[in-house]
Amino acid sequence: MLMLSATGLTWSRLAGANVTEARAVLSWTTPTILADLAQEESGGGHDGHGGHDATGEAADDTLADGPGVGFQQAWEVAASQDLVGGVEITRPTTRSATYVVQEVDPGWPTQADAVSVDLAGRVVDVVRFDDYPLAAKLATWGIDLHMGTLFGVANQVALVLLAAGIVAMAAMGYRMWWQRRPTRGGRRLGRPARRGTWRQVHPGALVLVVAVALAVGWFVPLLGLSLLGFLVLDAVLGLRAGRATRAPGSPTPR
Repeated sequence: MLMLSATGLTWSRLAGANVTEARAVLSWTTPTILADLAQEESGGGHDGHGGHDATGEAADDTLADGPGVGFQQAWEVAASQDLVGGVEITRPTTRSATYVVQEVDPGWPTQADAVSVDLAGRVVDVVRFDDYPLAAKLATWGIDLHMGTLFGVANQVALVLLAAGIVAMAAMGYRMWWQRRPTRGGRRLGRPARRGTWRQVHPGALVLVVAVALAVGWFVPLLGLSLLGFLVLDAVLGLRAGRATRAPGSPTPR
């Protein structure tokens, strides 16, 4: 469950942005392939041929085949760079854009090499998965594990069992509350902790818990807001219970 939560955060709107920012600061980002020669710094080895292709045609999205050398030759050129398995080819959409041929085998070992081929059929950039930073590799493996593609059928079976376990835990949680609900008479199962128990916690441990809660709440804003709402509600209920206890004629609390 922690694995699903951690890998799923990369897709979330707020926490995902924090994850992206943290990876950028720590240089853990996934390398990107050169997809447009106009973005390459001046002085590179590929300036001068980004405005035309081998046939003199401009990039045109209406063509059945890709502009310049076309999909087939772009694939053959990329294959010479030791690409294996299935690939995804991104079509160039401007005169300076390139064909991006990307391996798409999420199995183990992961095949995610990418090759950039210009409109004249020349390799202009190569990105190897083996050259990814360790954090980028872990992110890729984590997402593939989350999606059930890293280890094939075994991964999918494990996720089905995990999903069944989550459903069972949710149902059992409601059952546990029902067994010790406030209106239930007789024997209770697992009494909740008394109010004020946190005051008996060592100050150092309490500071550590608060610091971790603040950090997690900032990094995962929706979780932080939910926790803050819970604490406010708990404080209100505590004040209400305290006033009821101090009311005239109320029994002395044990």
